[in-house]
Amino acid sequence: MTEARCYSCSPRKNSQGQAASRQLYLVASKNRTLALALLPPLQSSIKAVSIQDRTRDATHTHSFQESPITRLPDEILNEILSIAIADDQRNWWNHEYYTTATTLSRVCKLFHRIAQPLLFKNIQLSSPHELAPACRLVKSLYRTIQANPALRTCCKSVSFHISTFTYPIIEDYALGDELLSLCPNITSFNLHGGYGHSETWPFLRRVMQHIPKIKILTLSRENFDLHLALVCEIIQTLNLQRLVINGISARKDSHAILMPTSKVSG
Repeated sequence: MTEARCYSCSPRKNSQGQAASRQLYLVASKNRTLALALLPPLQSSIKAVSIQDRTRDATHTHSFQESPITRLPDEILNEILSIAIADDQRNWWNHEYYTTATTLSRVCKLFHRIAQPLLFKNIQLSSPHELAPACRLVKSLYRTIQANPALRTCCKSVSFHISTFTYPIIEDYALGDELLSLCPNITSFNLHGGYGHSETWPFLRRVMQHIPKIKILTLSRENFDLHLALVCEIIQTLNLQRLVINGISARKDSHAILMPTSKVSG
């Protein structure tokens, strides 16, 4: 069993004749037992550090402890995040696409800078979110894009819904006009419902003027109000690569001839 011994020492005086202070230490004796000894304070090159100094040093050290992934070029990070987000794009109706993109954008400033454009690349607001009259999310989207000009060029695909069972007036389409006029790089446009309203088709004509780069147009009905003649009138001046019509309705008083360059799937 280890024996503890206490060694007492008479105070020594320093060069000024003053008694030097002593402190009690637990030390090992020559015979390998623990002992208590009064010794002068340890002289160390380590100075006392205040809480503020430790906080500053910790912050300084943390800033240099970068994750290996943050050292990758932006081009590679963009590919990685694009693949991570695209895995959920097929389930956009469950908002998994937006959940993944939003989560990635909150990881750090670097991820935010890369993921935010991806978040606005594909805008899909299905029912119960309405384009006309504009719902809260459409209004929020408009304010965000209006306040951030860099996001306007990021938007490549949009999907909106206009309820057949509401009665929007011409003013209700104004925000949609403004929103789409801010996004000239849209190449894919999807509208579901609302074709029975008198202002929907004039709105679509204006939309096609706002997005001259459109290549894919998808129109799907919510009721029996999507007529082929009106669709063909819209696409006459467009250079589409693909036209998708879901649920076309017959109308006896009109007929239309599709342009041979249009690719139609229904």
